[in-house]
Amino acid sequence: MRFRSVVLALLFLCGTLAASGPTALTDKNSAMQSPSNPTGVDVRVVNATVAYTNFADESLYKMFSSNHPVSGFDRPAELFVIDAMVNTSATLTITVENVGSNPSGVIDINVRLLHNDYTYFELANTTLQMANLAGGGSNTVEVDITPSYAGNHTLAMTATSTISDDNPNNDLKNQPFTVGHTYFNCDSSAQWTLGNGWIFSQDVFTYMSQSSSCHAGNGQFS
Repeated sequence: MRFRSVVLALLFLCGTLAASGPTALTDKNSAMQSPSNPTGVDVRVVNATVAYTNFADESLYKMFSSNHPVSGFDRPAELFVIDAMVNTSATLTITVENVGSNPSGVIDINVRLLHNDYTYFELANTTLQMANLAGGGSNTVEVDITPSYAGNHTLAMTATSTISDDNPNNDLKNQPFTVGHTYFNCDSSAQWTLGNGWIFSQDVFTYMSQSSSCHAGNGQFS
């Protein structure tokens, strides 16, 4: 009888441990994920605009680049071919906002330029800091990059606040970034063989980037 009681006690003890074991193994600390523990901070990258770092490059490439507005030329902001030229410095102006209600603390902004056709091919990777953003506030930072490879790339920008972010899913902003390889300006007729009907002109109505152009027809009237 005593032996039977001992066996039953052992079975009961083992059953209790087995029932409680998985609970202990699968229990997660969800304090940081709890909606009852928000910080009121939610930072995100809005976008980045691109401009050539120096005026000489801008004057050469601005007409078909995403830099906007273009002085003296009424072109829609969405009408462009490239963002930058290979081996040419471009300045990114990155806008970050805090859509939360509380101050963000210092924000780290990581900027990477990724090649679309090759995994882990980073043309640029740099991190800069932005000062504290009040709730509902926004600010910009600038960084210069010089893409060394032409083609279609992705500009990946991540904003990380020193105070825990209530919504980390919107911290990353991906934006297309196209780098041109060759950009021709008709600066003189010496470098071109002009076919029938083509002329070298300094007519203000025909040139777009430099003070001259190669074109066919009669300027503004054709």
